[in-house]
Amino acid sequence: MECSPKLFRHETRPATFGDFGIDVRDLINKSKSLDRPVTFADFGVNVEKEKPIIQTAIGTCRKISDLTCKEKVFVCLSLFTLLFCIGLTIERLLIVDTLSADFTFVLLILVNCVFCVYYVIHAVLKEHPWELFVFSTMILLVLVVCIVNYTITYNHSKDHVKLVRLVLISCVAPFVVILAAKIGINYHRAKNLIFRTVGANLKLQNICGKMYLFADLQKFDLQLQVSLSFLLKCL
Repeated sequence: MECSPKLFRHETRPATFGDFGIDVRDLINKSKSLDRPVTFADFGVNVEKEKPIIQTAIGTCRKISDLTCKEKVFVCLSLFTLLFCIGLTIERLLIVDTLSADFTFVLLILVNCVFCVYYVIHAVLKEHPWELFVFSTMILLVLVVCIVNYTITYNHSKDHVKLVRLVLISCVAPFVVILAAKIGINYHRAKNLIFRTVGANLKLQNICGKMYLFADLQKFDLQLQVSLSFLLKCL
């Protein structure tokens, strides 16, 4: 006989495992013999495998399989653009004169691209909304710097590498910034990873959220200090 919840809609009792042909007496006897309650593992369910988070050396992180389609598109598009820009920047760094203004510009682009790669990976795996907001700001700043640099040096030398970099960033930056803003707002509102880390205690959730904010501000401060140190060294 096929059992379904419809068969028990008018019953005076709830459905049991026995109604679905599942014999749990062996599990109950096993539980009594082991002096512990029945767990999901006794039913063949691997709870740890089904968890959307994992414990790593850097703390609680999300599994890659738990990422949404929007997040995967954002990570792939951002990493492709940033790594391509890093490759062009390194190629430019090897041929430019170390005493020229272009050398300082190339170093700044390289440093900020490396920080942006970290922001993309860390922010998505650990749901840090403020890192995504900083990432959006840095992408816009890099775009402005590339436009200004290309405009200033266009009359002196027509550099195809600068043109390719500018076109790539100009085409991809709007989509990346919009995706980062949407995902960051969703992280800030939902606080899913914070809930899975500290539980439903609102006080602990607020403390954890503030800790994320302070940690992200420290990283942003480090990025500014590194960028300023290169500027002061090259002046």
